[in-house]
Amino acid sequence: MSRPATAKRTVSASSTGRRGKKDEVPPEEKLKKATLKIKTLETELMIYKESKSEILTARNDLQQSVTTTKDELEQQKQDTNSVFAEMTRQHKSMQADLLGRINEKEKEAMEYKEQLDLAHLIIEEIKRERDQVTAEKDAII
Repeated sequence: MSRPATAKRTVSASSTGRRGKKDEVPPEEKLKKATLKIKTLETELMIYKESKSEILTARNDLQQSVTTTKDELEQQKQDTNSVFAEMTRQHKSMQADLLGRINEKEKEAMEYKEQLDLAHLIIEEIKRERDQVTAEKDAII
């Protein structure tokens, strides 16, 4: 039993010895690594800030574009409604004018018909008088 314990110690001793050598990094090397890591992190931070700035600018541009598009759409809706209202008003006005003209023409047609009927009666009266005069002349002859 003592042997396995000794073997164990040997393994432990050699492992610890190797670790000790690995852990012993010269301070200059540590400083280089730390400086390199700081520079890398600073570069990443700068890239992140630039990216964030670009993204915010793009977002603001997009929001402005959306706002402008909404305003234009609202203006187009108002223009469409205005045109529709004006067209409706013109249509009603033209319809009223047309109905007035139709009524006026119907009234004129009735007046002309009455004048025509009166003219026919006058013609009939003249024909009767002429026939009567002709008949009297024939009776005299």
